[in-house]
Amino acid sequence: MAAAAGQYLAVRYRVGGPLIYHERLITGVDTGQAAGFMVLTPDFDHYYEDYSDAADTHEVLVLARQGDLPVGYQEVNFYRFRAPVAAAALRNWELQASLQLAQAGVPGAALGGGVPVFLALGGAAPGGGAGFAGGVPAAVAPAAAAIVAAVAAPAAVAPPVAAQWRVAASEGALEIGEVVPDAFVPAGAGVKRIVMYQGLETFVEQVSIVDEKAWFNKRLPLDVRVQRVKLRHGARCRDWRDTMEDSNVQAFPDWPLKGPRTASWCIDYLNKQPGGPQDHHQLWKTQSKIQNSDWGISEHDTLMQILQHASSYDQLDVCNLASFEVLLRRAQTIEYCYIEKSREISNVGQGKFGPRLSFEEQTAFMGVVRSDMYMVAPALLSHIKDTVKEDAELSKNLRLAREERANANKAGNKNKNKKGDDE
Repeated sequence: MAAAAGQYLAVRYRVGGPLIYHERLITGVDTGQAAGFMVLTPDFDHYYEDYSDAADTHEVLVLARQGDLPVGYQEVNFYRFRAPVAAAALRNWELQASLQLAQAGVPGAALGGGVPVFLALGGAAPGGGAGFAGGVPAAVAPAAAAIVAAVAAPAAVAPPVAAQWRVAASEGALEIGEVVPDAFVPAGAGVKRIVMYQGLETFVEQVSIVDEKAWFNKRLPLDVRVQRVKLRHGARCRDWRDTMEDSNVQAFPDWPLKGPRTASWCIDYLNKQPGGPQDHHQLWKTQSKIQNSDWGISEHDTLMQILQHASSYDQLDVCNLASFEVLLRRAQTIEYCYIEKSREISNVGQGKFGPRLSFEEQTAFMGVVRSDMYMVAPALLSHIKDTVKEDAELSKNLRLAREERANANKAGNKNKNKKGDDE
């Protein structure tokens, strides 16, 4: 059966864990690849996938419609869209797919994916779903042609911003955020309605695709210590760069630690480095010429692993956790202990080709406030400087006070001795 834009697929990936078929909606076809598509997921992630990669894809089913259950398969094994994607929304996704494919240089990229591609992944799925086949059977050729014509035909109205009606208040078995098909919403002005849906009077709200994330954050606010769970191929996975983009630092009047909060700065610093925390550990260790057996290196590696798992798998907003502030301050302490090595490396060759400049002098000339070799927040350095200065002043004043008392006692003893001699 042909696979074209608007077609629903069920994809089984080669990953560990339970048997799951993931519904995908094709929004664009890569005419330069045998099985390359722009797809939309039930979580409304939109990206490119190539299903011809046997190392990544175990099986692909072409569904007759959204929610179609092929004969011989169990519904419990499917991760699906909650409702079919509305026509206006699909048109918007197709436009986005067309732009992304065109930017990637796909030859013949067109709205709706152009001519459908037929794939030979081997074997046919039983019943309602069909596996990708190597050609178009005569019986389905007219239907395939109709699909192509329908997709290729321009829509009568293409709104610049697509929107969907969503449940705005839980009612019965309905959950906030569920998509309500346009057919259930009577025409009229306004973006909020009370409609009859699944036998229930339901409060719905029209949500723009571009404002969807903000709407969910408003309707379903999260604990500030966590981020929304993201999945990839059915497994929990969040890219490191998403950690910074999705972070929302909150102020706490009873924050238990002294000094500046540096977690956000550290996350931003690591976001500018290639890879994530563990890659930073290797890069810092290599550039600073530090050995695994040196003090604190094994501990630093462990701290970076904890940070990586907390972000990627646990999906915590570490910027709002005092425990991770302590963890990151410890990592900064370890890196600061090796700052002299970074300075020595940065000064190599200065004696041969010109006057030796100190590390501070070089950074002052360049306007740089820190070295890229180590992760230490400038605000933390300022706090440490002020704290140490206060401690030094306190120690100095205490020492002077002790000396004054000692001198006073010594003078008093002399006066007593002199008075005794006079008597």
